[in-house]
Amino acid sequence: MFSISDIQTARAVGQLGSIRAAARQLHRTQPAVSQAIRRLEERIGFALFDRSGYRVTPTARGRDFLQQSEILLLSDAHLREYAGVLAKGQESTLALAVWPMFGEARLLPLLQALAARHPETSIELHYAESILGMDLLAAGRVSIAICPHARPGGHHQHLDVDTLAIGAMTFVCVIAPALLGERDPGAVPREQLARWNQIILRDSASGRSYSFGAERSGRHWAVNDQRLMAALIRDGLGWGLMPLAAVRDELASGALRELQLPEFGSRITTDIVAARVRGKPQGPVASALWALFDGA
Repeated sequence: MFSISDIQTARAVGQLGSIRAAARQLHRTQPAVSQAIRRLEERIGFALFDRSGYRVTPTARGRDFLQQSEILLLSDAHLREYAGVLAKGQESTLALAVWPMFGEARLLPLLQALAARHPETSIELHYAESILGMDLLAAGRVSIAICPHARPGGHHQHLDVDTLAIGAMTFVCVIAPALLGERDPGAVPREQLARWNQIILRDSASGRSYSFGAERSGRHWAVNDQRLMAALIRDGLGWGLMPLAAVRDELASGALRELQLPEFGSRITTDIVAARVRGKPQGPVASALWALFDGA
C-alpha cells in the first residue's frame, strides 16, 4: 500500500520537473524525496519518471498515474477538512451573506427556527457586504450565501457551488415622470437612455457594479444602498431596475412609470438561491440551516 505523503512528493516532482525543487518546496532533503519516489515506484511496479535528461519528466504510465492520483489527494484534503470540522463540534459562529434585496420576511422565520435548535451558535449576517454574495463565499468568509442565481458568464462561474431555489424576485425598470416628460415610456430610443443616468448598485466589498439588463452605453451613477437608489430615481436623477415589491405602490399612484428598455422590456424575474461551496465540509449548524432552506 502506498502512502499519501509519497504521492504528494511524486506530484511535486512531476509539477516542478526537479527533485531539488520539490525538496525545497516540501521542506525535505533531496535524498528523502528520491527515497519516496523509489518506494512508490517499487509498490506500483513501474517507473514514474524518466531521470535520463536534465529535467525529471513523467513516463507515459507515470503521467496517467499522477493524473488519477489527484482524485485521491482531493479526497484526502476533504477528509482532513471534515475531520477538523468534527473535532471542533458545533460552530460557535455561523456567517451568512444575504443579498440586500432579499426580504427579511423570508429570512427571519428560518433564522428563528435555527436559533431555537442551536441557541449556542451566534449568527453573523453580512447583509450588505456583497450584492451577489459569492465574493464572501469564494473567500471562505461565509458558509452560505443568499443571492440571485448566477448568470451564464458571470463573475463567479468558476466557483463550484450547490444551490437551492428559495424564491424568485421580479424587477421593474422605473423612471420618474419629471425625467420622462412627455415621452412614451414604452418607446424611449436608446440614444435618449444614454443621455440619462442609469442608477445601479455597487458592491462595496468588491467594487463591482451589478444591474440586470444594464445598458452598457451611457452614464451610470453607482450607489451601495437600495434606499438611496430608489430616492435618486424618485427625484428624477436617473432610471434603474428596482424590486417590484419595493415600488408597487409608487407605480400604482403614478409617482413612478415603467420604462421599456430596447431588447429587454420593463421587467425581469430572477431566481433567489441559497448557495454553498460544493464538496466543502459543513458544520452541524450550517447543515441544519441548509436543511431548513431545502424544506422551505
